[in-house]
Parts: sequence; structure tokens; C-alpha cells
Amino acid sequence: MNQLPSFMEEFCVDGQALEDLGTEFWKDKRNWFTSASDEEWTGFLSLMQEKLDELMKYPSQQESLKVYEPYVDVPTDRKELALFYHRKTWNMKGKGARSQPRSGWGNQPAIHRRWFGSKHFPLSVEHCGNLGNTPKYNDLWMGTLKSKNLDARSLSEFFYFSLACSSRKESGSIAMHPKSSWSKRCNASSGGLHPVECHIIGKPAELGTGLTHGFGCYHYSCKEHALEERTVFPVECFKELPENSFLLFISSVDWREVWKYGERGFRYVQLDIGHALGSLVVSALMQGWKITPLNTQNDCAEYLTDEALENLLGLSIDIPEDIERIGLALLVTPSQTEVTGNIRTNIRDGIVKASAISKQSTWSGVPSKIGGAHYQWDIVEAVTEATRNVGRTSRSVSTSLLQTQPKLDLLSEKLSGDVIRYRRSSVSMRNSLSSQVAKLRKRDFFGILAKTVPSLNPAFWSTCHGWDLNINIGLYVIDVEDVSPGYYILARNTSVDDLRKTISGSEKFEWKQCDDSLPLYFLRDREAASVGEVSQDVSCVQAIARSTAFTLSMFAPLESLLEQDPSVYRQAHWECGFLGQLLYLEATSLGYGASGMGCFLDDIALESFGVPNTDNGGQLTPLYHFTIGHAVPDDRYPPFNYDVSMSSLVRQFLI
Repeated sequence: MNQLPSFMEEFCVDGQALEDLGTEFWKDKRNWFTSASDEEWTGFLSLMQEKLDELMKYPSQQESLKVYEPYVDVPTDRKELALFYHRKTWNMKGKGARSQPRSGWGNQPAIHRRWFGSKHFPLSVEHCGNLGNTPKYNDLWMGTLKSKNLDARSLSEFFYFSLACSSRKESGSIAMHPKSSWSKRCNASSGGLHPVECHIIGKPAELGTGLTHGFGCYHYSCKEHALEERTVFPVECFKELPENSFLLFISSVDWREVWKYGERGFRYVQLDIGHALGSLVVSALMQGWKITPLNTQNDCAEYLTDEALENLLGLSIDIPEDIERIGLALLVTPSQTEVTGNIRTNIRDGIVKASAISKQSTWSGVPSKIGGAHYQWDIVEAVTEATRNVGRTSRSVSTSLLQTQPKLDLLSEKLSGDVIRYRRSSVSMRNSLSSQVAKLRKRDFFGILAKTVPSLNPAFWSTCHGWDLNINIGLYVIDVEDVSPGYYILARNTSVDDLRKTISGSEKFEWKQCDDSLPLYFLRDREAASVGEVSQDVSCVQAIARSTAFTLSMFAPLESLLEQDPSVYRQAHWECGFLGQLLYLEATSLGYGASGMGCFLDDIALESFGVPNTDNGGQLTPLYHFTIGHAVPDDRYPPFNYDVSMSSLVRQFLI
């Protein structure tokens, strides 16, 4: 095929926006799409790639890029470099982390990746739209849902309630377009930039892709809710994969975040990987499945290096802004499957074998360009290399926190599908100090915090069975019923005695436990207005953090964590993002709004809780901020509906 279909040639001359054409346009052209051969499709997609680069982006805008002096005395030791990077990307009073002053969204990197020329297997969404058929949100935490068999239907549901598009955000006019509109996903993302990508490896018969041999490797395209086949591995590589199970890999295109947020963007990418993991875990619970990490701190970490996993998935992309890097390797199984050491070892060895032969494999598909005006951040490149897993040794991990039964006060009456598909990031809040709204209920406050404690919520936190949990939470309580405004600490992973040793002047705090069933400690009281002011200041002066019910800081013992391995720097952020996704869902399930805030002032966060402000990162370092309260209604997020009447290959141009 040497030319586009005539109607597409006319369209390209007209320059009409693809998303404005509507369903009727494509219905009229159905004959060509339904009769096109594979060769014609391949040619069509290749030619359309160039057209899409031009037509699916706002008019390019010239930007005046700021030139920064390079850092001096950058450490060569990997651990020290990670600490150096973290300190250099602090936001402080009067001084923010380095970034470029973006003049507009015309040069924004593409938030969807496609592998053009690969075989497509659309996942049906017709049965997913009836949210009334999803289990109750409360039932997810009991671990009693029956496991579904792995097939095309259950796999579609799994992605529909985890990484799929869930809403379309609309705002005012931009350039030549009467309205700016772009899709948002079930998993939260910093600035809605969505760096996360996903790949899976599984048995074709179980995934519904029609192959009769080998194990297929696929990219999940959330843009069209479809699988794109990249290659097929020999049966012997993954013959030990349990029945009704598959491998899942979370990767990231870091430039999507770094483009906007500069040097601090690397931190946000890691938070978003954690958001995606949390979203996948909850969706797995809906199917009666569970997720086991493979490349974290267990018997696989030494062998499943980042390089090996990127080779496995064919991610050898050398254009800086298009590079895709591995994050997590996960095993998805029925909940009743016992993932023993032997199973992990066999799967690990299969991955290593497949990775070794991947360069001789036949790969299909050309990755779509991410684009965006590129700027080289040397410190981001340095910390990216310093925190890669190059083969860290395994070590024993305490699992005592995960061996108790749930002790949760389950409060939500909503269905899980409603909670997940209608989760949004709030942009404005109201509280009783300034509006006619009730305080956040005390039982809801305690219930939300209880879900974050591993020993009280093993259904969710057992996913982290393969690594140490290290995040503790500091709270700014402003407007909660029968809870004094002030500062609190939730010792979710550390004994309160150890925390007291970490905090300077801890003897000045009261350290009074608020409830026998929850490791929440009151430190000091303040007037609500005063706490609100500090909460706003520490949250980069965002008003939402002042008019909310409570804000929290997630703290990690960063210095000691990096003694284990520099790659744990990313893992600490993954845990924060994992926490954040859970908090989003908890707030939504109870009728509240929530917002994750990667932008906060690191120094004020430390001062608020009496933590020493040290150059080496300290033993209690803030990594993520979050707020929950009564959201001001926002009508810019209508639900996203995949068009089931069209071919998947047509839908890609409308989303």
C-alpha cells in the first residue's frame, strides 16, 4: 500500500482535528477498515504516524529555555549521588528545584505510547461498563472474593479498573482548538502526565490472543484498551508459570514528567509507578487475584536487573525523550495460589533465559514518538543510572506485620467499580472554617488511616511482602470531628520509641496515642487556622491544603535505606505512590475529595515535625504530600467511554 485511503488523504489536507470527526465519520468508512489486509494496515499505520505527530498535537510554540550552571562536586558513589540528587531537588522557602519555565502545552510530550505495525488484540469493554456488577468496595479487603479464571474477559476487566482511561478532562480554549481535552486514567499521575506504561507475558490461550504456541509478550495500550503483540517466547522459558497466571511489568517514559517538572520530575515518575501498582493491586482484588513483586528485595532481585528486564521487553530505544525504563516486575496469580520460593526461582530463571535470547527474537512494532522540546538534565541522567538495579543481593525480610487478620471498620457502601472509575484529583477543597460544610467524620479519619497500616489491612499490603515497608506519616489535622487540630504521627512501620529517637526535641511533644487500635500519636495542638496556614505553606502555598480537613507528609529513613542498595531510593517513592493510590480510593469511597502533592517545601515539612534538617537526607525525609477533605465539585471530568461500536484500530485515532 503506497498511499492512504482517499478519504484519509482528504482529511489530512483539510487538517480537521481527528477527535472532532465523531463516530459517524468512521461508520461511513467501515468498509475499508473491515476489508483491509494486514499489509494494508501496516502501511496505513506507518503513514498515519507522521500525520498523527502533526495533527494530534497543539501548534508548536517557541520556548526560551533557561541555561543552568552544572553542579560541581557531584559524587561518583551511587548512594552518595542519590542523596546529593535528593537534596539538590528540594523545594525550600524562596528557592525551588530547577525546572524550565514552560510557555505552554504546545510542546507537551505525548502521554500515550503505541507500537505501530504490531498485531492488535482489542479487549472488549461491553461488559465492563455496567459498574453495578462489580463487588462492593468493602469486600475487597476481606480476601473472600472467588478467583476468576484468566481469560480475555477477566483480563479486560483487570485493565479497565486499573490502568485504562477513566475520564476526559476539559478546560478552556488553547491556540486553534476551541476546547482542550485529554484523557485521564484510573491510576493517579502527577500533573496528569502519565509516564507509566505496562507490558505482560502470558499464555495466549488464557489471554485470548489466538496464538497456539509459545508465550506472548504484549504492550497494553490504554488509549484503545488493547494488547499489542511484540514477540513470542518459546514455551520452555515460562512453562513453570502457574495456571491462570501471567507476568506484568510496569515501565516508565520519564521525559513525560521531567519535561514539565525538571530535575524533581524523576521523583514524580517513581511516585506514579507506585500509583500504578496500587491501582493494579485493587483491580486484582476485584478479580480474586493477587500480585507478587519479583524484582524487589527477595530471591529474584539479584538476577532480575533493570538491563535484563528491558532486554526482555524489547525496550532498546535510544532517543533521549523516547526512552522507556523498567520499574517493577510482577507475578499475577489467583489469590489461592501459593507463590513458593521454588515458583519464584523457576519464573526468575525463565525470565533470565528469555532475556538472553530476546535480541535474537523477532520483534514487531515501532514505538510512537513521545516528543516534547527536550532539555538535558545531567543530574536526572546521573540519578537514573545510580538508582538502577544492577544486581542487588537478596536478604531476609520481616513479614510479621502481614500475618494478622484484618481489624478494619469498613465504612463505605459504594461498589468498587464506582470508586475506581470515578476517582479524581481534587483541585479545591472546603472546610467548616470557611464554608457551610461539616467537619470530616472522626470514624472516617480513623478508618482511612487504618487502611494504610499493613497489620490492619493485609489484603492490600501483602503485595509488598517482598520488601521492607519504611514509610511513616506526619499529619496536619485542621478540621476533623472530635479530633484536636494540631500535629500527629502515624507510626505505621516503626515503633514509636524509634521514632522519638529520630525527632529532635521529641520530649517537647506529648506522644499520646489517640486510639488503642491505631498507632496514631498526638504531638502538639495548634489553632485550626494556624495549622491550615502551615499546611498551605508546606504544600507550595497551594490553597487546597489550607481549606482541607487534613494534610499528611510521608517520611522515609532515606539515609539508612540507601545503605541497603541505591535502587531502594526508587522503591521508597513507589511505596509512597502505593499509599497515595489507596488514599485516593478511600477518600472517594467515603464521599471525600483527595489530592496528591509532589510539590511541597522539604525544609518546612521537616521543621513541622522537629526533624533535623541535615545535608545527608536525614533519617526521616519527606517524599510525598497528600490532602483529604470536602472537594469543591469540578465538572471538567466527564466519564470516559470507549466506543465499542468501532474497530480498536479506528478507536486509536479518536482518543
